[in-house]
Amino acid sequence: MTATIQHSLRSLSQKKGGQWLHLKDRTVSGLSCDSRTVQPGDLFFAIPGTKCNGATFIPEAITRGCVGVVAENPHPAIPKKIPQWIVSDVRRTLAETVRHFYHFPDKALKIYAITGTNGKTTTAYLLQYLLSAERMAGYIGTLFYDTGYQRYPALTTTPDAIRLQQLLHEIVEQGTQVAALELSSHALDQKRAYGLAIDTAIFTNLTEDHLEYHGGREAYFDAKIRLFDGRNGSVPPYAILNGDDPYGRRLQQHLNGLPSKIYTYGFSENVHVRAHSIEQRHHRTFFDLTIQGRTWSVESPLLGTYNVMNVLASLTALWVHHRLDQAALERLKAFPGVPGRTQIITSDHDVLSMVDYAHTADALEKILTMLKALCRGRLLLVFGCGGCRDRSKRPQMMRIAQQWADVIWATSDNPRTESQEQIFSDMEKGLLEKHSTIHWITDRREAIGQAVNAAQAQDIILVAGKGHETYQEIGTKRFPFDDAEVLRQELCRKFADAASM
Repeated sequence: MTATIQHSLRSLSQKKGGQWLHLKDRTVSGLSCDSRTVQPGDLFFAIPGTKCNGATFIPEAITRGCVGVVAENPHPAIPKKIPQWIVSDVRRTLAETVRHFYHFPDKALKIYAITGTNGKTTTAYLLQYLLSAERMAGYIGTLFYDTGYQRYPALTTTPDAIRLQQLLHEIVEQGTQVAALELSSHALDQKRAYGLAIDTAIFTNLTEDHLEYHGGREAYFDAKIRLFDGRNGSVPPYAILNGDDPYGRRLQQHLNGLPSKIYTYGFSENVHVRAHSIEQRHHRTFFDLTIQGRTWSVESPLLGTYNVMNVLASLTALWVHHRLDQAALERLKAFPGVPGRTQIITSDHDVLSMVDYAHTADALEKILTMLKALCRGRLLLVFGCGGCRDRSKRPQMMRIAQQWADVIWATSDNPRTESQEQIFSDMEKGLLEKHSTIHWITDRREAIGQAVNAAQAQDIILVAGKGHETYQEIGTKRFPFDDAEVLRQELCRKFADAASM
């Protein structure tokens, strides 16, 4: 049986109050793209992956009770009693089907979608906070999936198409009307959010990352801009772009002639929403915000000029929808911060210690330069590079670490199935002739402990790379590990020992 799933779906009826699709004489009670989770009554989508082809698992899906298969090629092992639909793009078909299956929840929401290399999480999380002044907003991103009333662990920044629509459906069912969504380049390339009714799309910046997946920066950029130019299924009515970023300016030119209303933010004078007169005082940031000739004084608990850009992106989104007022700026002052993003653990005993998710060269340089300007003593850095990921950024990160940190503990991040020796070898290629003191410690807990032991009054400790993560991936397993908790434990131990002497 070979028919397009789109045509078949037009003839399907939906059960009022439930997620049921009637397919001729069959009832589809669920959708799945993972044969291990197939339940009787599910429609199985055989997605061709980068490491393995979903068609390989069709027999298992049938054994588990699927009532139909959607694939890009006929499979000889499918019994005649099990219908199969052959489509040109399974990923796109899945995204369209699951929207139908969950009654198009995105149409009932105002969705703010954020993409870019750095700043997605801070911008999305802050935006959720600011939008929740009157009614709780949803958030789907790197930290967790928050429907407004329930939080779920996030396995990926953007979940697969089925899980994404499940979450949006739950957000709508709970009466929430807005949601902030992080959209990764992987998700855009894999059409996880294809066809989603995005109201406002935000572009933060673009630097090198995920090149092991995309193959080059241009392909990486091309994946990002699909959110804006219609290749993700629709053109968002509003596009908010970093006007200081060269790729943001390229994107602005790319969107000429499309129906999006384009707004830019940044520090330069030719943007719509501009920050200037920036000051750092007492671990807080102050700046003036100017829009169309009007200026506000802004106080933010987020440190660094790069975080000013994230605040600007969020405030621009409020302004575009006529929600920027003094009450919103007062709410910003009380923002509790983003877990794992410039997260201060303690400033006791005149030692400032923090964790941050910086895992790209650009992000690491931004936080190190910011901390160096604040530091009255030495800047102590603990960081590593992830395994089985873009190897080209490892020497860059080491070079940047040496330029700004006084003492470095190079250690494991998430080595995954790659040897730590290979990761260290790649990092060593970035060593400068004149460099900081560097300790190579494979055990991350030991590295953090050594940095704490070395800290003196007026020093700053930064543990970078994992941020909010509460695990460490070693081999094929995840082991409990929380940078913030380990740093907190080591600080308590050191100062407790000092007090008992």
